[in-house]
Amino acid sequence: AEEAQLLETLDGPGAAWMRQIRRAQQFFGLVYYQTSQNVPELQPTSASPSSSQQGRSLAELPSWLLPRIQSTGLFSKPGERGINQVQANEYLEDSGIGTHVEDPAAGPTLATLSLLAPVQLTLQEAVDGKPVHKDLRDPEDCVKILLEPRSLFVLEGESRNNFTHAIRQSKLVPLRDG
Repeated sequence: AEEAQLLETLDGPGAAWMRQIRRAQQFFGLVYYQTSQNVPELQPTSASPSSSQQGRSLAELPSWLLPRIQSTGLFSKPGERGINQVQANEYLEDSGIGTHVEDPAAGPTLATLSLLAPVQLTLQEAVDGKPVHKDLRDPEDCVKILLEPRSLFVLEGESRNNFTHAIRQSKLVPLRDG
């Protein structure tokens, strides 16, 4: 029932999917997405109109979602910001996310809630907070993590700062049981 409520928020009245890159995105709260692509709608600056710096209100999310995530203690450490952005990604066809390390401005903790279908996330060691160039990277020297539907995945500390992450670009995700 909760998953259906969250999906209704994402796809029902007020849905605001942005389709500037290969996957669809929807923002609640702060709009900011680190990308090497020149897409001003995804990278507003202080010079941008304030309306472009905010997505849908965080209050539009189901009332149980943010308290449940905050109850983990991940976003309530002294001196840290609370949750200021919820970003929904819709992976269509064979879209994914390229290897990257989030900008430090995104905060010390990142949480990913997977819905509907499994995706494969890979972690690979970064050098000086940046991905190793693809020509020098060993594609087998990584940790592959299956994010099953309704799972919460968290990056903080060393995994947040010293490893790249990516979402596999594939329609097929290998599952444990075949």
